[in-house]
Amino acid sequence: MERQRGDPGHQPRLQIEAVACRSTGISGRWTASWRIQNLDGQPLEVRSAWLPHDKFFSERREFQPPLLLAGLETIDLELDVTCNGLPGEAVENTFVIFSLLWQERPWRVFARHLITVDSAGTPQHRCRSVTIHPVGVS
Repeated sequence: MERQRGDPGHQPRLQIEAVACRSTGISGRWTASWRIQNLDGQPLEVRSAWLPHDKFFSERREFQPPLLLAGLETIDLELDVTCNGLPGEAVENTFVIFSLLWQERPWRVFARHLITVDSAGTPQHRCRSVTIHPVGVS
């Protein structure tokens, strides 16, 4: 499972698990899914998500209304991604970036992934780490 870094007493606590990647029927286009668990008793809102890496890419998706994740609740999330990797190819340091609102404060979550393309050409994503930062603080 993914581990998050930082001070867990003063930030949201999440577990992010890569679940599956399936073809949309269009070459190089996939639907990737994640399971997101709020490990804290406080609710949070997921406001947007995107994947900025050019080899495993998704435009920013704004959630209107935001996805409410109650304390200790789990949700599944799907995003359409572009990936044209060749079988056997590996792509390091791709990220899913989430914008959150927790305790009336904006946060950014970086879920770092390793992408490997299987023998059938399907990208397999695996979350390697999760870091959480308040927006406006470096």
